[in-house]
Amino acid sequence: MQRTGRPHRSVSAWLIGLVLLALAALPRPAGAADTACREGNQAFQPGQTLCLNGFTNTCQPNGAWISDRQWPCMAPVFPTDAKSCTINANQTAAPGTRACIDGRRRECSEHGTWISLGVPCN
Repeated sequence: MQRTGRPHRSVSAWLIGLVLLALAALPRPAGAADTACREGNQAFQPGQTLCLNGFTNTCQPNGAWISDRQWPCMAPVFPTDAKSCTINANQTAAPGTRACIDGRRRECSEHGTWISLGVPCN
């Protein structure tokens, strides 16, 4: 009686499939679920938008920006009694905007300053 390689191969394929299924079921590393998008030294949470280079960019859950090239945006224009908060040399944030800056959740005030909300972030 001659032995064929098929039963051995099917058991190997079954074991490899089982190992791959087990690896897929492992929990993701800490911090992988909430990856912040970066712009300069600031972090933005998934769903937040920012006008960069004339286009609206939205932070995705994987930490990447997605750009909407169909609808250009402009840096906000504020009334004289409201001021913007500085993001970097070319960008500002409107009052009420929230961002993660230096590991702390902050909100842009109507006076143009970042106010700490006392919540750590990354």
